[in-house]
Amino acid sequence: MLFCAVLALAPIPAGAQGGSCRACDANPDRCIDACTVLIDGGLRDPHTLSKAFKNRGDAHARKGALDAAAADYGRAIALTPGDAAAVNNRGIILNRQGRFDAAIGDFSRAIALEPGRAAFRINRAHAHYGKKDYAAALADLDRAIALSPDDPRALNNRAGALMMLGRHDVAIRDLGRAVALDPKYAAAYNNRGIAHAGKGDFAAAIRDYDRALALRPDYAKARENRTKAERRQRQTPAATLDLPPPEPAEEPAPMSLAAAPEPPAAPEPAPDLVSPSAPPAAADAAGPALVPVTTQTPAPPAPQAIPRTPVETAPAPSVIPAGPSLLERFLVLERTLRAADPATIIRYQVRLRETGHFAGAADGRLSRALLESAAACMQAGCTLP
Repeated sequence: MLFCAVLALAPIPAGAQGGSCRACDANPDRCIDACTVLIDGGLRDPHTLSKAFKNRGDAHARKGALDAAAADYGRAIALTPGDAAAVNNRGIILNRQGRFDAAIGDFSRAIALEPGRAAFRINRAHAHYGKKDYAAALADLDRAIALSPDDPRALNNRAGALMMLGRHDVAIRDLGRAVALDPKYAAAYNNRGIAHAGKGDFAAAIRDYDRALALRPDYAKARENRTKAERRQRQTPAATLDLPPPEPAEEPAPMSLAAAPEPPAAPEPAPDLVSPSAPPAAADAAGPALVPVTTQTPAPPAPQAIPRTPVETAPAPSVIPAGPSLLERFLVLERTLRAADPATIIRYQVRLRETGHFAGAADGRLSRALLESAAACMQAGCTLP
């Protein structure tokens, strides 16, 4: 229904002014308000409604409201069970909540839907890592790297699993590739320092910690690891080796979905050992860093309009097809009016009065009544300026 779009974009809830169900990364609160208005306004198309739930879930996740995010992703999945992106996003939330088995189930389902997505396997490895099943994590990361050989996050995460299995030499090789692909990957330098320390090469470990600190001077865990390496360097070879675990993974926000027909999806986070947007996690907390990955899922095609039969006495008026295409046209008009000067708005007010859809004054002011009138006029097939 077009009316719900008017509600979403007109100045109703005060916190939602200027908000949109398609910009959840920029302002999660406004996005939640706008998506809620669309959802409560009576959307019926399952793909459109699913996008609204998914985008609102993204916004809840960005705010850290994990239960609300999981619930919205669940509603999106119920409407479109084949949406691997929504399934993956819910898996990320479940993993953050420590519900590793449930997260593995979601990631496995996403992989079954789209086997070629390396991101889904990186995320499942992250959940295996949470269960301390490093062999299973390594198997998933091997497959992810086979699918995406130049992903430094996958290499960094695999190095973490290798270190937990005591394979420091191979881990150092993976981390060398990771920093060659991304020379500013501070977490990979930190983890390589841990791997060197695991072999007893504290001088090499200190050099890598220094590289991590040069990139991120506030990198507290790298600084702590450097201090430990200096202390171990001064001890006798027989001293007990107390290695910090590789840096635990940082979880980015769920993946974003671009170009959704209605409402367009919010942008999304990809899984990394150290995600560029998230603060570093504690180096001494768990094991090597692992990264859940988010991806972009193409929107389903807009439904085709069903032609209407003309009445006997006269041809039916031109009608804009219902559904996302009509809504998108209205969104364009709404943005035009919000950016227009008073003279332009007056032209629309005069035209709407001529068509019988607006009874207000031609005063050059944008109002909810004007937006609702424009929506009704478009639905009736009016030609507007």
